[in-house]
Amino acid sequence: MKNIKKSDIYNFIKMKQMDSINEKVKPLEDEVKRLKDEYAAKIIVASGVNKWEIEKYIEKLKTVVTSLRDSLDSSSYRFNGLMDGLSTISDTKTLTNHISNHINFKNIPEIDKLQWEAIHLRRSILEEYEKIEAAVRVTHNGKKAYTLLEELGFDVSNVVPEVKNEMVALEVNNELLGLPEKKDDSA
Repeated sequence: MKNIKKSDIYNFIKMKQMDSINEKVKPLEDEVKRLKDEYAAKIIVASGVNKWEIEKYIEKLKTVVTSLRDSLDSSSYRFNGLMDGLSTISDTKTLTNHISNHINFKNIPEIDKLQWEAIHLRRSILEEYEKIEAAVRVTHNGKKAYTLLEELGFDVSNVVPEVKNEMVALEVNNELLGLPEKKDDSA
């Protein structure tokens, strides 16, 4: 626990905050992503177009948009955005991914519920860690902050003090700085 600064404690708190979010919120977000992909795949299947046709249409659409952009000599951000979007879609899997990432799946209770839970849980975790940071702020030093976290039940054994080099060597031209010349110690 020697040389622990409050900045070390804040770094530890941020690390624990991210661990909590990854442990508790990420599974919900992963499930939301899985459901969105499932719905996107259903949309594609419902369109009645098979995988080969989709890939053929994507290539044709890229050709049309490229020709249109070139004929108009347009550097419009909308054309460029459309081209960027199309360049990421090469097959039905990437199309499914694109749909699930860019379409707002409102009014699907299963997805709405999970998204709300993830947002609420993330917010709650952040609020709890803000309380801890506020308590650390009023401590007088890193040692007391360390003790506070320990008393709260955190495993502080992996709080690592930031190592800083105290000595800095500079080569400067004393003459230009108006300083006396260095004496050579080797003589």
